[in-house]
Parts: sequence; C-alpha cells; structure tokens
Amino acid sequence: MHKVLCNVKRCGIYYNNHVTSLKSIALCALISLSTPLRSQTIESLPGRTVERATAGEDTSQAFAVYYPSGYSEASKWPLLFVMDPRGRAMVALRLFAPAAEKHGFVVVSSYNTLSDGEVEPNIGAANAMLTAAQTTIAADMTRLYIAGFSGTARIAWSIELEAPKIFGGILSAGAAPIFNDSAGSRGLLHAPGFAIALTTGTMDFNAAEVRRARSWLRSERVPVRVEEYAGPHSWPPAPLIEHALAWFRLRGMLGGRWPMDSAWVKLRLTEEAKRADSIAALGKLLDAAEIYEDLDELAGSFAGSDFGARAKELAMNPAVLSARKRLIEFDTRYLSRKAQMSVYFATIDAKDAPPTREEIIRALDITGLKKMAAESDSLEKQWAQRMLSLVGVMLGFYQPRTYLDLKRPLQAISMLEASSALAPLGPGQCAMLSQALAGLTDDERRKLEEKTQPLSASCGGT
Repeated sequence: MHKVLCNVKRCGIYYNNHVTSLKSIALCALISLSTPLRSQTIESLPGRTVERATAGEDTSQAFAVYYPSGYSEASKWPLLFVMDPRGRAMVALRLFAPAAEKHGFVVVSSYNTLSDGEVEPNIGAANAMLTAAQTTIAADMTRLYIAGFSGTARIAWSIELEAPKIFGGILSAGAAPIFNDSAGSRGLLHAPGFAIALTTGTMDFNAAEVRRARSWLRSERVPVRVEEYAGPHSWPPAPLIEHALAWFRLRGMLGGRWPMDSAWVKLRLTEEAKRADSIAALGKLLDAAEIYEDLDELAGSFAGSDFGARAKELAMNPAVLSARKRLIEFDTRYLSRKAQMSVYFATIDAKDAPPTREEIIRALDITGLKKMAAESDSLEKQWAQRMLSLVGVMLGFYQPRTYLDLKRPLQAISMLEASSALAPLGPGQCAMLSQALAGLTDDERRKLEEKTQPLSASCGGT
C-alpha cells in the first residue's frame, strides 16, 4: 500500500512574530505511481464548490474545493492552495472563488491549517492538498500556487522553498515571508515565471515588514506585486485577490510558465497602467509610482509600453520622495517601539507580581496612541493605528496565552484588563479570562473579585 505521495517534514519557520525552533521542512520529489493512491473521489462540479472532501488515507485532513466553470479533466489546470490561519476553509474559499473563476484556477482550501501554534497541522494539510492535486484533480503540477495569511504565509513560503519545481508563486497576506540570501531562496525568487504578491492593511501590525520585503525584492530586481488596503490585519479584499491571481497569470506568461496569450498580456498591462494613472489622479502618487516600477521590472517595454519612463517620472516627484522618506521614518519608528514593547514584556515576565491595568496603559502609551490615531495626519494616523493593533494583539492574545501556558493566571488577567482599554473583550479573550480565573487560588480569587467582576460581566458572567 502506498503512503502519502509527498511528505512534509519540520523546519525552522518564523511566523507571526515568533520563531519556532524546528528541524527542516521538505516535500519529497513528485513521483509517478504505477498504482494510484487510494483516496476519496472529489466530484467535479464545474463552477461550483465542493464544501468538504478528503484525499489519501488520512480522512481527518479535509478541504473545500472550487472548480471554475470551464473545468474539465481533459486539461491541466493551475491550482491554488489556500491556508487560512484558523482553518476557515469556506470563509477563505468564498473570498478566492470569484478571482479563480475569472482566471481559471482550481482552489483547494484546507480546514486544518493553523497559525500561532504547532506546525504539524499545516504539514498534514499540505500533504492532503498535494495528494489531491496528484490523484483527484486535473492539476498542472508546474503551476501550483499557495495563498497564506499571517503565520500561514510564512509556512507557505517554506513549503515552496522545498519544492521549487512545482510551485509557481505565493500570495502572502498580512505578513512577509523570510526572503533571504540563501541559494534556495534566491533561486526560487529568480525562477522564470515565479510570481510574488504581497498585501497588507494600513492598520496591519505587519505592514512595516511587508514594505521592507518589497524594498529588498526590488533591490534584487524581483518583480513583485504589493497592494495596501484601508483596513486591519486580514485577508485582502476580493479585488486585491483578483489582482494577485492576474499577477500570477501575467508573470507566468511572460516567464514561460503559462501558455502565452499576447493579446491578454497587452490588455492586462494596459489596464494596470490605467489603474496607476487613475490612482495618481487621486493624489496617491507613491502608490502609482510603485505600480509602474513593478510593471517596468516585470515587462519592460513589452508591446511598446515604456513603463520605465513613467516610473522614473513619478519616482522623482517631490511628493513621492517625501512620502517615501516619511514612510521609512515611520516604519523605523514602529519597529523601534515594537522592540521596546518586547523588552517591557520581558521585564514583566521576570517579576512575580503582575503590573496593574493602569501601569500597562501608561507604559505602552495607549492613551497617547489613541489620541494620535484620532487627530494626526494620514501617515502618522496610520502609524498610530498600527501600533494600537500591535498592542491589542499582544495584550489580547499573545501575552495572556503565554501566561496561561506558564500557569501564571494573574499576569494573564492583567493583560486582558489592559486589553479592554482598547476594545471590549471578544469570545477568545473571554475564554482566556475564564481559564485564568479557574487557575486562581481561593485567596487570589477573593482578592481579585471586585477587580475582575466588570470583565467577567462583559463576558456574560457574574
């Protein structure tokens, strides 16, 4: 009996601001089987969604599938794996389906992917989706793409690094993979037709790293599509997903990975240039300049278009020069404050008694950041919003979760109390609060009863 066709092992992965010390992640080389793997048949429903399917022997690994309306097993199709950080397969699939329909992708979205935890769920999910690609879906095994959000974007990049011959690109949402100087990383980044799309929100606490990744890729002369939207840390809006899949297709055609359609390429490049011009007309000159720079790196003077001249013209505009300088300053400032925050939390870790809500608010300048987010100019406002997002996720998720794992419920409660200064506790925070309260001694519970009662009440407790 055959085992899983491609096995994923463990690797050193940096994701969601944490480094997990693991060994190595590897996909075995794709092999031809004389006997097909035993797997559940996925019914082909062109233009429709299969909400739950499995492939291979591990039926605990489930995924949803979208087939574009033209799907037929007579052809080989580009395939997009979607790795939602909370395994919300259908939530992610609904976002990607319209773009997949327009550009002819089959989409497989896992129910088992997970960020901010052990990497093993993603290993199993990747194996299941790869098995489906080779056994039950008419997939082109040289045109596999992965979309990941936050921590799963970093994991997706590690998976692609280990199978560079089969993966054609990545959509990294709300995070920047660790692009580095290693031979493997450089080789994949410069592979003909390999496509990279990055997205981030103006309030995303990972926006600075996304912009820095773009700068590094540009310095390496790697064509990359980067889009920013007005919003928080999340999957990008549907139009940006469509842009990313079109970028995969465009990059693939110009790099020889996709069959060339010169008319479509010319039309798409023209549409991109028009979009950049319309953005410039709205006063967003930096955004327009970056689009033209990406087009110039990608296509040069394809079909007689001189993207380079327009890119240089915009790049030298005083408003663009000023905006770039300010963004670099804000990103540097953000990363500095982020480092200071890490030091502050480390000092808390070293003490037995937790800080009060008021002490945390003062130390992290939450009041000042809220004022800046409400009153300052657009770039400074966005910087303050990103800082508040970072503070919120640290106080409302990472720090209390860490303290609960360490059996330090008092510290977890202090974090959640301070988090409530930013927003009411949500279901996740309420669950952690309940766990923290259950971990208190009787004496601690009596001393904290008056202090924690408002928080418990906000969560529906008494």
